[in-house]
Amino acid sequence: MEIFSSATNSFKNLLTESLFERICQILAKLSVKITDSFYPYNN
Repeated sequence: MEIFSSATNSFKNLLTESLFERICQILAKLSVKITDSFYPYNN
C-alpha cells in the first residue's frame, strides 16, 4: 500500500511540474506577443 501511495505522489508531482512548465511557456509566448505588439520594430 505504501508503494502505491508513493507512486501516486510522484505521479502528482510529475503532473503539477509539467502543468507548471506549460503555464510558464504560455506566459512566455504571451509576453513575447505583447512585446511585439508594443514594439513592432523589434522584429
